[in-house]
Amino acid sequence: MKRTMRFISICCLVFIGYGFAGSAPNDKADKSKNPGNIRLRIDQPVTKKYPLMEVYVSVGDNNHEPLISLVKGNFAVSVDGKEITSGLDVAGFQYTEEGVAYSLLIAGNGMMEGESIEEQLKAAIALLESLRDQDVLSVYVFGEEVKAVFEFEKKNESLIDKITKIEVLGGNPHMYDALVFSARRLNSSEYKRKVLIIMTDGRDSGSRYNDEQMLSVLDEANIPVYSVGLKIMAGQNLAKINNISVHTGGDYVYAPQLNQASKMMQLITRQILFGYRLKFHVDHVKGDNQLHQLQVKAIVKDSESNFFKNFVAEKIPLSTLVLIIIIVLIVIAVIVFIIIYLFQLRKTRKELGISKRKCPKCKQRMKDDWDECMFCKISNNKS
Repeated sequence: MKRTMRFISICCLVFIGYGFAGSAPNDKADKSKNPGNIRLRIDQPVTKKYPLMEVYVSVGDNNHEPLISLVKGNFAVSVDGKEITSGLDVAGFQYTEEGVAYSLLIAGNGMMEGESIEEQLKAAIALLESLRDQDVLSVYVFGEEVKAVFEFEKKNESLIDKITKIEVLGGNPHMYDALVFSARRLNSSEYKRKVLIIMTDGRDSGSRYNDEQMLSVLDEANIPVYSVGLKIMAGQNLAKINNISVHTGGDYVYAPQLNQASKMMQLITRQILFGYRLKFHVDHVKGDNQLHQLQVKAIVKDSESNFFKNFVAEKIPLSTLVLIIIIVLIVIAVIVFIIIYLFQLRKTRKELGISKRKCPKCKQRMKDDWDECMFCKISNNKS
């Protein structure tokens, strides 16, 4: 009897255990389906027309997939801790018809021979094929130097041939130097929205710039760095490129297999295209060329995500047209003053009885009631 009861008890425990095991949540599945798990980033604040600001943001889930169809009510914006309560305009970036200036860095150091460079070139072609008519692309390959493959080109078939002919440069990866070089080149573009993408294993060896100097240049350029992490060796350097992306407002995606680099590149382009443009006026902070703090919050259902980024409240110099208008107004004011002065002088002379009558000898003006020129008389008396 005791054995029977023990057997029944064990069976019940096993059944209950299976029941709990079967009902245990699948964390990975829940995260991918739950729109509340959101990640917001401020890609790039644009302040060239400050106090009008345009801010490009990306909102995605924990798998880096973009969340689309968000509206004004899903966002809150603050500057220096004060919320922007009116005039906020939110638009899906794909509907703005604005172009993007992309810059792509391909790792071409000595470790990238064979499959490593081949898969990077496939990813570069995937980026090229994702371009819209209004976008431009620059491609560079770096090792111990940085070589431009082409710069600021719109999508066309001839560029595929240029990409497929890229070869490994060899040497050590001067990654920091390559980031500085490409950021400065990209910053010369007239496009408002700029994106720098790098494919690398995160190693830097021999760069003239250290990490702090490189980040300072990227901050000044105000360009987000998106990165595709490639596991070439042990992957211990991938944290470097991840930190760079986080610091600049870009995103880091990891390709566990080299043949997944193209897939990761497509994920990045979706994040950019399906992001949002926030436009608003900052009335409580004057342009002073100083750093200020921008906060953007995304609220989706019961979850929210915050991102902070510093920006410079640019003090806009007077435009050429405004300067011309000011100069013209000053000239008009001077002319009016001279005319008023002459009329006043004429009125005073008329009140004193001074007309246009002049002495034939000294040419000085004479009063109408003078029988002789008093100036000449005084001069003769002195002599």
